[in-house]
Order: sequence, then structure tokens, then C-alpha cells
Amino acid sequence: MEENQEGLQPDAIASKWLFPFLLIVFGLAWSLFALFMFASDRVVATFGELSGHHPLFVMAVYAPAIAALLLVGFTAGWGGIDPGCVKTIC
Repeated sequence: MEENQEGLQPDAIASKWLFPFLLIVFGLAWSLFALFMFASDRVVATFGELSGHHPLFVMAVYAPAIAALLLVGFTAGWGGIDPGCVKTIC
């Protein structure tokens, strides 16, 4: 198997960042779910009724993309994020 500049195999890099990725994804999505469970009156008063266009719903749906962009930015620097990718997501 090929090694990169740091002497790591590509599989080692992917598995190293899998736990932080999953932690961010599930932490973001489930914390928003918990917010609706325990403070639904306040959330509805602030953001409106839950729908497909609700900002917190959109954030929960895009949690994997948000986590991926954060981790790529952290590991490869913000130059590692292709501007075309960000335009596609946003």
C-alpha cells in the first residue's frame, strides 16, 4: 500500500478522523433533536413551526457536510476545501 508524505497509509488517516466526524455529526443532529424535545415552545416561538425549510432542520440534515468541511479545514487547512464544493453545498 502507498504511503503519503507523513509516512501514513491512507486507511490510517481515514480511521483516525472517523470518531471525531461521527461525534460532530451525531452531536449536532441529536442536540438539535433534544432542543426540540425539551424546549419546543421556545424554539417554535423563535424559529417558527418545524418544516422542511426550518433552519434547524436544515442544519441537522447538513450535519455530515458541516462535519466534513470542518475536519477537512482542520486537517488540510482551509486551502484544502475546494471553493466549488462550498458553492455546491451552500
